[in-house]
Amino acid sequence: MAKKQRIEGRYIRRVRHGDNDAHDLCLTTRRPFRILLIDLSNLWGGISDAQERLTVFLLYNKQSFSFLSIDTKLAEDGPPALIFQPSEKVGCAPLFSPINGKVCASIIVNGSMNEDISEVLPLIDGNIEICFSDKLILPNKSAIKPPMYFECAKYIDQYLQAQRLHWKKFISEVRIERTPASSTQWAKYTSKSYDPQEVLKYPNKKNLLSTHHTEWRELNYVLKMCLDELVAPHTPRISRFAYKEKVEDLRRNTFWGDIVKPTELKIRTADPFQIKRLKLIGNHILHSITSENRAWSVDFSMLFERYIQYIFKLVASQIGGQSYDNNKFAISGAHRNWTLSYIEPDILIRKGNRVIVADAKYKMHLNNLYAESVHSLKDTFRHDFHQVLAYSSFEKEANKTAMIVYPCKSFTSLHQRIRSSVMGVTSDVYLVGVPWGESKDGNTLLSLNQKISATVNGIIQILYPSQ
Repeated sequence: MAKKQRIEGRYIRRVRHGDNDAHDLCLTTRRPFRILLIDLSNLWGGISDAQERLTVFLLYNKQSFSFLSIDTKLAEDGPPALIFQPSEKVGCAPLFSPINGKVCASIIVNGSMNEDISEVLPLIDGNIEICFSDKLILPNKSAIKPPMYFECAKYIDQYLQAQRLHWKKFISEVRIERTPASSTQWAKYTSKSYDPQEVLKYPNKKNLLSTHHTEWRELNYVLKMCLDELVAPHTPRISRFAYKEKVEDLRRNTFWGDIVKPTELKIRTADPFQIKRLKLIGNHILHSITSENRAWSVDFSMLFERYIQYIFKLVASQIGGQSYDNNKFAISGAHRNWTLSYIEPDILIRKGNRVIVADAKYKMHLNNLYAESVHSLKDTFRHDFHQVLAYSSFEKEANKTAMIVYPCKSFTSLHQRIRSSVMGVTSDVYLVGVPWGESKDGNTLLSLNQKISATVNGIIQILYPSQ
């Protein structure tokens, strides 16, 4: 059983395997971690020469830090320490010892707000991809596995859509008939025709359109893997409950005979669109199974963006508007290698002549309203602020509305107004905190439906304040 050794509010998790000890360096997204050099050196077992080995440690692990988008720097004050700055990615990668270059531990990044991605998974559109590295191999027993269940849930949803197509392909099979044909297998017939009971049984080869072709049987093999994954004990209870009826129906109604184990699902040009999407998700799952011991990561900023897009779809439907996700604004004219071809706001809502622009940012700004050190927050906020103002500049009305949406423990709204006396233009920018992860109303944890309801009502109140 893992023992947690706490270090200045953080911890290195120590896991014992037989006669060997392994340590996992545990971080959380968007939160800087300061770890004393003497504690960090426990990872590779060399304390006396820790200062000399630090440069080698950073060099050897440059690829792992880059894969998880972690910035590192030496502390400028206090005892010798290394500061880790994770970004929006969660995942796991190996750490290499500066003594011998071998894997000595794993670095694990978790969500900073104890997010349960299984609860928002059924709501979002598209796939949230798990990225794997073929060059970074994890220690078998100390690493955590990627959350395969959400890929499997997406596969099941897509399988149900593809099933409605009744996708048929030609198959060749031998049928026993009472009359011969041009495709009769005479060698096989003559080997049995000495028996009077076999004289009128002709093995004829037929080319038939069937839904039970090889490629569908390969898809059924991946489906069986997904069903097993969604009922496994390590799958979150919310996901198991959400897909319980679908899993039971598919287990009961799917023909499991002659399923074929694929190494890869070949995507063909002639395949229907739904089948192509199903094969694409299936290939992600097959690749993930063969990559269990490889470093992996999931982009939580993409997950948060898709969730916010779902929220604004609900807002648009309630106010009688229309929402647009990732609508591209084309850029024409002279282009260079460093110029942009388009800009892409996360969300647009149009109602009549009014357009509201919203941009989702997986950053902890609204959880740090009273932070003492604000320099880094100000720099990143300036970029977000300028970005959403650029998007809203296309609004024809003189009074423009834009929103920057951040994750927060409870619904929060901060209003800022920018006014140009020269051009007579006003922009209202709202910093909106959306309940995400473990959110509370007082001491009570909010359910997903409560969080969604509070967010939708809060945004509508911003757009149309009661008189």
